[in-house]
Amino acid sequence: MKTFLAGFGILATASVANAAISTTVLDNTTNTDDAVVHVSNAFAEPSTFSYIGLFQGANMQVLLRFDLATLPANSVVNSATLRIRQIDNQNEDNGGQPLDVSAYAVLKDWVRTEVSYTNYKAGNAWATAGLGAGTDREVAAAGTATFTAPTAFQDFDITTQYQQWYSGAESNNGLLLIPNSPQGYIRLPEASNANHAGYMELVVDYTPVPEPASIGALCLAGLLLARRRIV
Repeated sequence: MKTFLAGFGILATASVANAAISTTVLDNTTNTDDAVVHVSNAFAEPSTFSYIGLFQGANMQVLLRFDLATLPANSVVNSATLRIRQIDNQNEDNGGQPLDVSAYAVLKDWVRTEVSYTNYKAGNAWATAGLGAGTDREVAAAGTATFTAPTAFQDFDITTQYQQWYSGAESNNGLLLIPNSPQGYIRLPEASNANHAGYMELVVDYTPVPEPASIGALCLAGLLLARRRIV
């Protein structure tokens, strides 16, 4: 499976030059690279099940990685929002109470078929099993969302992190989603499950910046038009 937004269908609504454009990147079933990484090594193998929270005695986390949307050169990213709907009907084992989940940028280039509690790829161990803060993932969260029920999207504002990835200041190694509650769990959409299509999307709002040649052409056109009106 390709990385997390690779090949996503892009629905863009464009208006006049220099106006902000909202691009929605869809279809997590063909473009999401997901894996479950457990705080407890009770389940050390990669899995397609995307549970977050306390599940079967293990505190579970989810890795997600996605390709960045293809934007025009020199575009300015105004905002980036990761939107996810949970699969289950309530927050199980938690009385239906909300579950806060934080997303952290991952610092190592993990491999979907090889990642585990101890390794990010075959023969390469995380600095700390389960992904240590500051060594395997960022210390500060890129965004946080509160999941209550699967009837609506919950939004992670990952604008700053997305800008870092898009500018090349940081490598895009995806996100680690970690629960902020000691009990309960939710199930997030799985990239390999066709029934989960439409449960995850990335919305990028950006402003295209015209190339210098284009700006010159617009200026020249304006001058010619002004001259014609004067004449």
